[in-house]
Amino acid sequence: RSPFFSGFVTWILLFFLVVGFAYGRTVGTVKNDRDVIDGMAASIRRGVASLPRACAAVVVAPGDMPDLTEDDFTSVINGFRAMPQATLQQGTAEDGTPGHPVLFPADCFVALRQITGDQGARDILRANAHRLRRVALPGRNALTDLDTPEAWEAWRAENAVG
Repeated sequence: RSPFFSGFVTWILLFFLVVGFAYGRTVGTVKNDRDVIDGMAASIRRGVASLPRACAAVVVAPGDMPDLTEDDFTSVINGFRAMPQATLQQGTAEDGTPGHPVLFPADCFVALRQITGDQGARDILRANAHRLRRVALPGRNALTDLDTPEAWEAWRAENAVG
C-alpha cells in the first residue's frame, strides 16, 4: 500500500467537499438543503473519478466534523491495511453508533462514481455489509456534525476555540 495513500489522498475528498460547498455558496449554485445534498454526492463522484488508478481506497468524511482527528483517520486506514481482503471501514462512536470517516476500497469506486442524493453512499455500505468493519473512535468524534452557524458557535464555546 502506497505511503502516498496514507497522507495526501486521505484529504482529497475532504478538500472537494469543503471547497465545492464554499464555491457553490459564493456563486449562488447552493441555495437550499437539496443543493447541498446533490452537491455532496457530486463532490464524491468527482473526487473518486479524479483518484489515481493505483489508489487502493478513499476515505470520505464531511468537512463539518471538527472532532475528527488525524488519529481517527489513521485508525480507519490502519484497519483497512490490517485486513487480508479489501474491506470497508467505518468510524463509530465509542458506543458503536456508525458515523465517519468511511473508507471505501477501490472496488467500490464504480458505485461511488454513480451515487446521487443523500442515500447513495449508505446504499453502498448496505450492499457491502458482509465486509464492513466498524472502527470505534474516541467519544463522539465520528458523530459530531455541525450544520449551522449556531452549532459551530456552541462547539467553539464548549471547546474554547477562538
